[in-house]
Amino acid sequence: MRQNFKISDNLQLLLERNTIRITSVDGNILLVLPKENFIRAAINSYIQTRQNNHYHNIIEKLELAYASPLIESVGETSCGVVMKGTLTSPVDSAPFMLEFKEDDDGFAVMAKVLHPRINRIQLTCVSSEQERFYGFGEQFTYVDFTGKRFPLIVGEQGLGRGAEPCSSIVEARSGSAGDAFTTYAPIAITVTSENRALYVENARILRMDIKSSHPEQVMFEIWSRRLDLRVWQGESLLDAISKHTACTGRYVPLPRWAHGVIVGLRGGTAQVERILQQCETAKVPVSALWIEDWVGRRGANYGPPLWWRWEPNETVYPDFKNWVAWLNAKGIKVLTYFNPFIADDPEFHQYQEAMANGYFVLDESGKPYHKQTGMGFGYYMVDLSNRKAFEWLKQIMIHTIHEYGISGWMADYGEYLSLDCILSNGVGGEEYHQQYAIDWIRLNREVVEEAGLLGEILIFNRCGFGTVNKYAISFWEGDQNVTWDEHDGLASSIVGLLSGGLSGIALNHSDIGGHTTLVNPLFSMVRSKELLWRWIELSTFLPIFRTHVGTLQTPNQQFYSCDESFRFFGLMGRLHDCLTDYFLHLETEAADFGYPLIRHTMLHDDTAAQHDLRYQFMLGSDVVVFPIWKQGAMEVEGYIPQGIWINPWNGQRYEGGRFQTFKASYGKPAVLMRESSSWGEKLLAALQAFQKNEAGIYRELEGKTPVDLAHEGKAI
Repeated sequence: MRQNFKISDNLQLLLERNTIRITSVDGNILLVLPKENFIRAAINSYIQTRQNNHYHNIIEKLELAYASPLIESVGETSCGVVMKGTLTSPVDSAPFMLEFKEDDDGFAVMAKVLHPRINRIQLTCVSSEQERFYGFGEQFTYVDFTGKRFPLIVGEQGLGRGAEPCSSIVEARSGSAGDAFTTYAPIAITVTSENRALYVENARILRMDIKSSHPEQVMFEIWSRRLDLRVWQGESLLDAISKHTACTGRYVPLPRWAHGVIVGLRGGTAQVERILQQCETAKVPVSALWIEDWVGRRGANYGPPLWWRWEPNETVYPDFKNWVAWLNAKGIKVLTYFNPFIADDPEFHQYQEAMANGYFVLDESGKPYHKQTGMGFGYYMVDLSNRKAFEWLKQIMIHTIHEYGISGWMADYGEYLSLDCILSNGVGGEEYHQQYAIDWIRLNREVVEEAGLLGEILIFNRCGFGTVNKYAISFWEGDQNVTWDEHDGLASSIVGLLSGGLSGIALNHSDIGGHTTLVNPLFSMVRSKELLWRWIELSTFLPIFRTHVGTLQTPNQQFYSCDESFRFFGLMGRLHDCLTDYFLHLETEAADFGYPLIRHTMLHDDTAAQHDLRYQFMLGSDVVVFPIWKQGAMEVEGYIPQGIWINPWNGQRYEGGRFQTFKASYGKPAVLMRESSSWGEKLLAALQAFQKNEAGIYRELEGKTPVDLAHEGKAI
C-alpha cells in the first residue's frame, strides 16, 4: 500500500508504521492518529439514575465493543483522501470509513461506522506529552482539562457541584448536586498550548478523555455512528480562537444602552417603581429594568417559579404596555423573560393551541410529556424539531416585542429536554438533546432578526452546544450559589468566563450576587453584604452589569437593602459606565476576529500558562483584573502579564511577568492598565478622573472592613 496521499495542494496524509499523520506539504504536523485503535466503536446502553435534568449520574453499560481497525484501502478523491477498513468484535465485524479533506482554513476528518446497531464511535488522536487542552465550553471548575475524563452533555450545572455540605445534602434529596463537569453550555471545542483548535461538529452527547488513560492520546467518544472533527492550526492561542470562531460563530456588538446598569427587580409595579426612584436619588445610571416575573409567579410572588404563560400578568404589572412606554420615555429599557415551556394551565389559550396542534414534546407512550419542577409545578416543552411549533413560539415572542415595546429578555432553559422523550419526527430525546439547546437559541436569534432589531435588543441565554455562538446575542452564566466557593459560587463564575471565552463565548456575565439561595434546617445559603459588594466589583469589569434578586428576595442582601449598599452600587455602576467605549471596542474585535472580551491571561502572556490563573482575568489586552474571591480578604495575589502596568488608584507602576499582592479596599478593585497603549492610557485617565470626582464617597469607604459589612446598615 502507498504511504503518501495527497489531500489537497496544501495537505498530505502519511501512512507510517505506527501512526497516520496529516501534515502540510512543508512538513507542519496538523493531526496524528495512532494506527492501533485510532477508531473504535461500541453498542452501549445507559441508565440515568435520576431525572430532573441533571446528567452527572448517567451509567453506561457496554454490550459489545469493536476494535483493532484493519485498513483495507486508502485512495485520493477530488475532495481529499478516503480510508476504508473493518473493525472486529467477538461476534461480528463492522466496516468503517474515514474522509480527510482541507476545509475553511483548516482540516476536517469524518469518521463513520456502517453498522445499524452501533451507537458509539471513539476517535483517538496523538498529542505531545507537553500539550495542554483548554475550553470545552462554559466550564466552572477547570480551564485546563489535561488528564481529565468527562462528558459533554447540556444540562443543569447542579447545585453545589462538589461544595460541601451543600452537595451531599442536595444529592441525597434530589440527585441534583452536579459535579465538576456539569454545565449548561458544554461545547466540543478545545484550544491547546500548541495553538491548535479541535472541534467536534456533531450535536450529540460526547465523552472526552484528555490524556487520562494514555499520556499522549486524546479520545473523542460520540453517541452516534458518525463523528466530524475539525482542526485548525494558529500562530497563537488568540489566532486559534479566531480560526475556530470563523466556523463556530461570532457575536454582534451590543447596543450602547446594554452597558449601563441593568437592575433585576420583581414584585409588581409599586415595588419596582419605588426602587427605581431610589436609584435616581442615588445617581445609579440605570439603563434598563429586567423583570423576570412579568408573567407572574405560581408560588409566592417573591419566590419561584414563574407562570410560563407568555403574556403580561396585569394583576402584577397593570397596564403593562403603557407602563413600558412610560419607562422607555424616561430612558429605561424593559427586559423580560422567556423559555420554551408552557404551563399546564388548561384554561390558558397558549396551552390550548399547543395541545390541539401537537406542539409539545412527547413521552415514550406518545402523549404530551408532562414534567414538573422540584416544587411540583407542571409544564410541557415546545417541540422545536417541529417547524410549525417552532414558528408558533417564535411568533408569540415577535408579537411581544411589537405589542409591548420590550427591548430584550433572559432566554432561559433549553437544557431540559429529557433523554427519554420522543419528538414529532420520531427522533428520540437522546439524539436531539444537544440540538434542542442550539435550536432554542436559534429561535431567539430569528425573533430578533425578523423583528428587524438585531443590534438593538439584548438577549442573554445560558444553554448551548456546538454552533450556539452563531445565534447567541450574549450569555449569562446561569445559577451560581450565593457563596464564595470555587465549586458553585463567586470563584466558579470567574472560571466560567475564562473557559467560555476560550470556547468562543465572547460576551458573557454573571448574576450580581449569585442566584441560588437555601434556607432550611439542614443547611442555609444566604447572600451576605460582603459577598454582594465583591460581586458588584467583579461585575464592574464585565460587559453586562446586571443584578438578580436571587431565588428568594429575603433574607438575601440586595443593593437596595440599605443606604450604604445603595451608594456603593451607584458608585460601581458609574465606574462601569467609564468602560463603555472600551466594551464597544472589544465587541468590534469579537465580531471581526472572535476574540472574547474576558480573556485568560495566557492569551497575552505565553508564560502565564505555567501557573494556575483561574481566578483572575484580562478585559481585552489592556486591562487585568484580580477579583476578591475569598471571604474576608482585603488583598489579593495575582500574576501580572508581561509589560508595564499601572494601578489607577495610586499610580504605581509594575513590571509584568511576576506575582504581586494588591490591596483591594472597597470600591477600588485590584485592576491594572497597560502602559503605553492607547486604550490603557485612556482608561487610566478615566479612572483617575473618576476617583477624583467621587472623592466624597471614597472617604466614606476608606478603612471599611468585612467586619463593618457584617452590619446591615440603615434600611431604605
